[in-house]
Amino acid sequence: MTKFNLILLLVFGIAGLAISQLAYEFLIKEARGQVLQEAEMMKACAMAVRDYTTSNLQPLLTHQLRSNTTFHPEWVPAFAATTTFSKLRQHYPRSMAARRPR
Repeated sequence: MTKFNLILLLVFGIAGLAISQLAYEFLIKEARGQVLQEAEMMKACAMAVRDYTTSNLQPLLTHQLRSNTTFHPEWVPAFAATTTFSKLRQHYPRSMAARRPR
């Protein structure tokens, strides 16, 4: 190999490493952003379910609460959100890791 070929190989090698590192960082940043966006959407969905339960169903159940001494978990607003996530985990086990909230 000539000296020119060695220099050219070295330049292309360094450029290839730099480009691969930049592409890796970009892809990791984009993937992290997408995961965070989907997590925010799921959180907003759970909050919407909880708010719906609180505003629409709880007033209907207050009469039953007074007359019935048996506890039903459906009376708790967070129960609907928890149940919704449980159903999602059953349907999408790979995309939703069954992790316990902190």
